[in-house]
Amino acid sequence: MALPLAIERAARWYGLLAVTGWVTLVLGLELALATVGLQLGGQPALAKALALPGAAMLLAAAALMAAVLLTAARRRVWEAADAALVTRQQRHAALAARAADAPATQALFSGGDDPDLLVRAEGQRALRLAGWPQALVGLPLVVIAAALAIWTLSTLGRSPGDVALVPGGFAVGIALLIAAFPVLVVERRLSLAAASALLPAQVELPEAAGLARLLRLLVWTLVVCGAAEVARSLGAGTLVGWVLLMLAILLVVIACEVALRVAAAPFLPAAGLAEARGLADSAIAGLVLPRLGAGGGGGTELKERFGIDLSQSWALGFVRRASGPLFLVLLLGAWLLSGVTALSLQERGVYERLGAPVAVLKSGLHVHLPYPFGIVRRLDSGAVRELAIGLQSDAAQPAAPLPARLMADATDTRTFDRVWRLDHAADALYIVPGDGGDATARAAQVLNSDVRVFYRIGLDDAAARASLYHLTRPEDSVRLVARRHLARVFATRPLMAAIGEDRSQLGAAVRAAVQADLDATSSGLEILAVTIDSIHPPAKAAAAYHGVQEAGIISERNVADARRNAIGDRSDKAIEASNIRANGVWKAANLLSVARVDATLFAGDAAAWQLAPEALALERWLHVLTKGLSSGTIDIIDHRLRLIDGPVLDLRRFAAPGDTGE
Repeated sequence: MALPLAIERAARWYGLLAVTGWVTLVLGLELALATVGLQLGGQPALAKALALPGAAMLLAAAALMAAVLLTAARRRVWEAADAALVTRQQRHAALAARAADAPATQALFSGGDDPDLLVRAEGQRALRLAGWPQALVGLPLVVIAAALAIWTLSTLGRSPGDVALVPGGFAVGIALLIAAFPVLVVERRLSLAAASALLPAQVELPEAAGLARLLRLLVWTLVVCGAAEVARSLGAGTLVGWVLLMLAILLVVIACEVALRVAAAPFLPAAGLAEARGLADSAIAGLVLPRLGAGGGGGTELKERFGIDLSQSWALGFVRRASGPLFLVLLLGAWLLSGVTALSLQERGVYERLGAPVAVLKSGLHVHLPYPFGIVRRLDSGAVRELAIGLQSDAAQPAAPLPARLMADATDTRTFDRVWRLDHAADALYIVPGDGGDATARAAQVLNSDVRVFYRIGLDDAAARASLYHLTRPEDSVRLVARRHLARVFATRPLMAAIGEDRSQLGAAVRAAVQADLDATSSGLEILAVTIDSIHPPAKAAAAYHGVQEAGIISERNVADARRNAIGDRSDKAIEASNIRANGVWKAANLLSVARVDATLFAGDAAAWQLAPEALALERWLHVLTKGLSSGTIDIIDHRLRLIDGPVLDLRRFAAPGDTGE
């Protein structure tokens, strides 16, 4: 049976596609993991530099791995067809050799299995690989690539012109440019294979055009990202940000297109064996990206894909002929427009004519000589800037306009942190004289202070010219002058005196001194205020200072506890003394009343004795007898009882019942 050329040449393409696919897949996954790790590790700039190449590699890997599966299936079909051909030839030779001698054997050999059955089975397997297995292999890679591109787009979309410098960015850029060369070689090989086929039957690799387009996207991504990193390391950060933003948008769009193509694979009708091809393709990449090397552009792509030939259009020919003069006219118009300057309400400009300052322009639209004969240098018009005299270096602490800082303060609460046991970027260290109270006192001490200077360029024309031509970096001049005067102010005040100083008056004094120095140098700057937010010992002395405070608090607490215990003990003793005193008074009153009763009874007895002594004695005897009889046992004996021996009075104590005794 006749096989398509793509099946006959499958073994020729399998090695190249397999090596390229696996290398691209491994590198793409490594770049994706490196992007996540660097982002979590605190290096977002390097993560953004590797995200776009990783996304492009994963898109190319999705197309290449699908092509590897189909090419392997085509190779198995060719091997099955080759084996069927050998089997058929051997069978015909055996039949020819035995036709004259063994008719039964001829019949046996002629009724064997069909040799093309295995070929048809492998063909059906190849057709199945052109469906849902492509989605299973390619869709996860495309989703990861889209996620990387969308993340990069979201980070670059916030501030495209603010691109941080990548550590080792020059080396990263050179590595990306070098990696683009082998990809370019494979892309050229696939492009030639796609362009060499004039008829569908002569196509060696049906998905060669789609693979070439996605590899072309990878080449352009590596080249653009590599050149961007090299340019960023040389200082072209703003332009690099916008270029990477446009590339990220293109990758997001192409990733969505490839995802839709791959996801639609299970729902497409089954094609013939010659039409089975990988679905990871991108028409947008073919239309937008120019071809590498010689030949064609967007017009050639339109002609190949849609049959639209723009080379015979009269309108396009006229445009090509008129493009040269039109470009010159546009270039002249653009040069003349450099003589028109629009200044916003927050801006003003110093107009230089032939290198000499002529006037200070206010906000509005101004017409002047074009560049380089006339130049307008823009300045702020009353914008207040804040400068912190702190621990950061001059290069790492640019002066930001006040509105931006206030907006940042509204969302970042760390700017309100004034805990002095932590180092703050706005704190500066100053040496102050010691107290000098005794011989052990130190001659010098240190303190930290958070000082901020609010300044602006003067509103008059002379101040605008002075700030432009007398100063290179106004914030550096303000910082140096403020540091000098603050060191002088704190050098005359001991630590405790500086901490207890009125910060508003101290800031006013420093502002006047700084303004006087800036006016003496004709800087054109106006100091609006000097605010001293805090004055405290250094953060490294926080532990010792807290120890002293803790010892003082503990001593005061111990004194308070001792006073509380003394008051409690004194209260307890006072209560005990009051109880003893009350008991003594009660006992004395009781004894006195008893003595008075006894004295009264004695006086009565004495008077009765004087009147009737016998009666008193009888009364006393009866009283004592009554008292004694009240607590004893009484036995009454009657003599009228008739007994043999007469009544007997037994005076023995503890006599047993019935014991007569003597």
